[in-house]
Amino acid sequence: MSRWSSSSKGFGKEEEEKSKTLGLMWLPQSDQLSYDINIVKISRVNKRAILSEISRIFDPLGLLSPCVVVTKMIIQELWLLKLSWDEAIPLQLHTKWIDFRSELHTLNELNIDRHVICRNPIRIELHGFSDASERAYGGCIYLRSVDGYGNVYVRLLYAKAKVSPVKPTTIPRLELCGALILSRLYQKVVQSLNVRFDHCQFWSDSTIVLAWLKIEPSKLKTFVCNRVSEIQTNTHPYSWRHISGSNNPADLLSRGTSPSNLKNSSMWWQGPEWLQEQNYDKDFVSNERCLQDDSDLPDLKVIKQCLITRKGEEPFSFKNYSCWNKLRRVTAYCLRFCTNCKLKANDRTYGSLTTKELNALILVKRAQLESFREDINSIDAQGTIKQRSKLLKLTPFCILIEP
Repeated sequence: MSRWSSSSKGFGKEEEEKSKTLGLMWLPQSDQLSYDINIVKISRVNKRAILSEISRIFDPLGLLSPCVVVTKMIIQELWLLKLSWDEAIPLQLHTKWIDFRSELHTLNELNIDRHVICRNPIRIELHGFSDASERAYGGCIYLRSVDGYGNVYVRLLYAKAKVSPVKPTTIPRLELCGALILSRLYQKVVQSLNVRFDHCQFWSDSTIVLAWLKIEPSKLKTFVCNRVSEIQTNTHPYSWRHISGSNNPADLLSRGTSPSNLKNSSMWWQGPEWLQEQNYDKDFVSNERCLQDDSDLPDLKVIKQCLITRKGEEPFSFKNYSCWNKLRRVTAYCLRFCTNCKLKANDRTYGSLTTKELNALILVKRAQLESFREDINSIDAQGTIKQRSKLLKLTPFCILIEP
């Protein structure tokens, strides 16, 4: 630690210049992190000036994500308007940016504890939260540590937010993207910290996403399938649970907030109040909502079935029966079965065969097809039989026979 200067608020002389560039400072006496966002005077508000000021906010841990995402939303709107770099922006966006910019200096008043775990912890838990809206989505991770006296210490560790794509998409899909960001943050935390977590829990207020994570990815459409598969690889599917929107700190990521609100938000810096209770689990599980039924889930893959058949023997072949009465009754039962399949249970026919069912007209038609197929086809096509037919003198014609 000899490289740090104890007389300076930030880093040593060489490092102090770098800190001004990066905008992140360390207060060695209190062991806290702070920001040094330099607000310069601008003559005109245009896309170039806004992007220049946004780039001054360096936030590697994403602790200011609820504010940074607001600037991303403004930039996205400017790109959609297809304005040039130095063109004046619309009044609505101009007012929105000026109001936000006027509060940027409050971020310099933040002093964030570098230690996110209490001294001599006996239990360390990781809790992740994700959320999404039509404008943005993201995830944040908190560490919950408990000491030997039962004191609970909850602090924000890592966060990230992204603006929603310009192309319209459904809220459940955006919620899934937020869960994906959270799973990736979790992997980075596990790889970066040499800490053994006694418990890892992930929270989302989307019952659809929670149901997606419980089923096989192959049953889902490509967009959802790929993301669910990665989340299931990064985290255990049954480590995800439901939380109400009012208790979800990631709600600030999806909607954005002003710097003054972020500075005074205890939920953002210390997590929801119930997480700071010793026995939060017992009181909170009873309010958990039921998951979506799999059959009602959106983006389920439609399994197309194709029935392939091949032409085989005729169903009522005379060669299979030596008794006329048996053939007639078997045919009647088959026709009854076909008819009953199309009717409701109360309208179906049961019991002994009726005289109408035993008339065997379909067998007569089948016998004629076997003996005079060429003549029947000729009548259907031309209305008459060929001159060389043996039935020419009988002047045959076809009639429709109902089975």
